Amino acid sequence: MTTMPWGRYRGYRLQDLPDSYLSRLLDFDLREPLRSAVEREIECRFYDAPRGPEQPEPTAPGRNCLELHRGQLSLARRVFDAGYRALALTAHPDVGGDAAEMRALNALAESVREQLSNQLRAREARP
Repeated sequence: MTTMPWGRYRGYRLQDLPDSYLSRLLDFDLREPLRSAVEREIECRFYDAPRGPEQPEPTAPGRNCLELHRGQLSLARRVFDAGYRALALTAHPDVGGDAAEMRALNALAESVREQLSNQLRAREARP
């Protein structure tokens, strides 16, 4: 999964970038593999190209993103992990849950954990 290495959306997955920002990226001389990933995301988003399993549907970034203060990040992670474990106890196929629901839960958990980690790294990098 490709994430932005620089700019306003540093650390965001390409799938989470706003349409206008994604389109403007092609105005830059991007290096590979970022350029190919941006082109692939544009094809998926604007030209209905099939999205592979490694590319989930985009989510709305910007105002809908969770913004936490530095002191809240570790607590937010603990709260999220506790909720994930509680849901996994009912969604896991070994306890009668649905495999597709468990896969969706795992994908969401990975995405949220990555976003929380990116926010923590960004906060620690600030002076």
